[in-house]
Amino acid sequence: MTERWTVGETEVARAFYAGRYTDVLARTIDSPAGGAADVDTAFAIGALSFVGRVVEAELLLETVKRDGSAEAARTVAAAGFFLAVAHCRAGDIARGRATIARAERESRPERDRWGRSLLLQGVACCHYFASDYRRAEQSTTHALRNAQAARFAYGQLLANDMRGHLLLRRGRFHEGLVVLGRAQKQALTLGLQSNAQAIAISLDVARASIASLPEGIAILEARLASERAEDGYSRRLILGELAPRLAWAGRSDAARDAVEQLEPLCAGDARAEVVLACARAHVARATEGWDAAEPHVARARERLPEDRDVTLEAEVAALALGLAEWRQDEAATAEAAAWLESLADDAGLYRARAWLAIHGRATGFTVADGDEATAARCAAAQGSVHAAIRAGMLGLLPELGGRAPGQRVHLFDDMLLVEDRGNLERLPGLSPRTREVLEAIARGEGTREALLAAVWGIRVYSPDRHDSVIKTSVSRLRSALGRAAAWVRTDAGEYALRDGVEVVRPGRLAPEPRRAAPAPAMPRAGKRAQRWRRALEALSRDPQASVAQLARRVGTSVRTMSRDLSQMHERSLVTRSGAGPATRYRAAPRISELMGDR
Repeated sequence: MTERWTVGETEVARAFYAGRYTDVLARTIDSPAGGAADVDTAFAIGALSFVGRVVEAELLLETVKRDGSAEAARTVAAAGFFLAVAHCRAGDIARGRATIARAERESRPERDRWGRSLLLQGVACCHYFASDYRRAEQSTTHALRNAQAARFAYGQLLANDMRGHLLLRRGRFHEGLVVLGRAQKQALTLGLQSNAQAIAISLDVARASIASLPEGIAILEARLASERAEDGYSRRLILGELAPRLAWAGRSDAARDAVEQLEPLCAGDARAEVVLACARAHVARATEGWDAAEPHVARARERLPEDRDVTLEAEVAALALGLAEWRQDEAATAEAAAWLESLADDAGLYRARAWLAIHGRATGFTVADGDEATAARCAAAQGSVHAAIRAGMLGLLPELGGRAPGQRVHLFDDMLLVEDRGNLERLPGLSPRTREVLEAIARGEGTREALLAAVWGIRVYSPDRHDSVIKTSVSRLRSALGRAAAWVRTDAGEYALRDGVEVVRPGRLAPEPRRAAPAPAMPRAGKRAQRWRRALEALSRDPQASVAQLARRVGTSVRTMSRDLSQMHERSLVTRSGAGPATRYRAAPRISELMGDR
């Protein structure tokens, strides 16, 4: 080979970075010649990977010459990176790791910082998808240094992109958005349209996650309307975020449509199937109630990939917590809360702590700057109907009143909410007279005589004098109800609401007082659970051990042990006596049974 491969040198390379994967394949694998020049092999492998033809990509990689040249080594490194990313996106992180390890062996990257930067970035992606953010950050830092040494702008872009995502996972939204914004500008400067598009989507999804509900939906819908990604991954990401938000906003028809669009994009992808099950659960909850959502929650939990994805786990755990609270199942509530706490503590995941706060179970939690979504959900979840309305969370209104979704007219002084099984429409308030007509019909006083007496106070009914007044008033009521006009029916000259339709006043929406949180169980899994078990075992052997002694036996710091014991005391896992340095802890009665169950 006499030609030296550099990023963007060929037309095929430029088509790849522009995201024109079918164009790349048409020029290489799918061309009449049926092959790719050596200089373009890595890009053909990448295009195959990102359109779902992974088996072909792997077979093509087998044909790469192992002649020890720099070109072949770079092809192996780049192809390994592309394939690893495709495997991780599909939820097969173990396969992604194996691909990167093999590429590292075969490309001998110590000879070339260019190739090493891509391989290290592939390692970072595997750690990121496995939710090991600490290791992902370390690998990204090393990848960035190698890319800088090689003056490899694309490698630097990838590292900055990863760094922005890691900041977002920790709840450092402002910093993360700034870093991603810079990465997007860098991609545009380099002419890497595909990367710029992917970063733009990530920026919009991140902004939508912290924006007010109406603003977040608007961001995602605008992005979906303009999205033309060929690999479907970005479209799937947007729809998975959009469907629950539409359900929360009381737009269940639109949410169902989003789920229908999402379904074909998830086939054969374990992680995506969990996202789909979560979206279905949110829509079922809004349209039929938690009983209908339960099978989807169970499927989401059952389909969680073996390689942990803590962000995905947090969404499933939040659904499990909501279901358990609705059922008033204290054991299941404790387990789901402990699951979220372990994700928050062990992975440092901000979203897990935010879900706990939304359910009123996070002590000392501070909403991140700019996170309007969590602040609004916290207010609404405390039973504040007006807070939910102000936040645009109309879909949560029935649940806040302790009711399953149905067909209702919610009467407020200054507005009207029409609820139709998960679809809620906000309308102008009724005039006093029209309101009285609706309330009388809802009470069953739908004859002309009864309406005349209840609304106008006239006891003697005269058809000639009163029929036109009554008909006009009912007509105004139907007009005010918009699409729900047909709910006011006429039968043999008597007015009535359609069967199953309720009229609800704000005072009747007040939920029951929030129950005291049950004593949570042991954490579901993670490092904290392991520390707590060792501490309880140590206490069972030596009930008078000091905090410092326990810390040494558990293998952690005194500060961490002190914090753990305080949390264990809050959960009634240990009892406490004394104060200051003389504080002593004992394992709670029957704690051995609890540990044995886990």
